[in-house]
Amino acid sequence: MREMIITLAGKEIALSLTWKTMCKIKDRVVDPVLLATEAVREAEALQAGKEYTPKVEFNTDVAIKIVSLASGKDVDDIGELFVENGIFESQAEVGNYLAALIGSKSGKGDKDASAGN
Repeated sequence: MREMIITLAGKEIALSLTWKTMCKIKDRVVDPVLLATEAVREAEALQAGKEYTPKVEFNTDVAIKIVSLASGKDVDDIGELFVENGIFESQAEVGNYLAALIGSKSGKGDKDASAGN
């Protein structure tokens, strides 16, 4: 199974990079592809000096739920790690995870557990 390790408040958390996990996130929180698409649209609008309201938001609640689902850990435990680590830094880690989940075969920090890494 492919996974990515993120570090929150000094604790390493393994996040699954699988189709099944992506479907769980889509069904219970938000479609990761839509989230990424909306983030790009918002960034492009800002660069062009225009306003854009995304259809979905990447906020702290969404980020915590994504980590909880991808790691199998309790949502409140993840929330505490976010606060201890710093919200902005934690959300950036989740952004990197989402990029690896939807955008590449070997995202930064991911590993293939079946290969013995």
